[in-house]
Amino acid sequence: MARPCRLLAGLTATLAAAALPAACSGGGGSYKEPSGPAVATLRFHSGNLFFKPSKVSSPAGIVKIEVQNDSGAHTFNLHEVKGFEIDLSGDGGSKKVQLTAGKQYHFYCSIPGHEAAGMKGTITAR
Repeated sequence: MARPCRLLAGLTATLAAAALPAACSGGGGSYKEPSGPAVATLRFHSGNLFFKPSKVSSPAGIVKIEVQNDSGAHTFNLHEVKGFEIDLSGDGGSKKVQLTAGKQYHFYCSIPGHEAAGMKGTITAR
């Protein structure tokens, strides 16, 4: 009887290990960066539980977002754009995104507790 239990335990561990990367990825795998030149570049700084600036206005279209990271491991995500994430575990990073005129985008750090502590802001596309 011990053999089926060991088999089930092994299968459960294998399935859990396979699901872990998907659960921790922040959905980054589903995002497709737009091609073409950016109409603007938005520059941010991230640090100990902050993004500066926290509110910006941007032209609509393809926009490059650059984030300089001053401390710690963080991410830059957009609630309204599925899978959009810039990994800020090093000095920072950049990525392009398509913004729609008249729409507001909410950015945040996806590390648990960071958004609630103030690592968030808005981009208004005009």
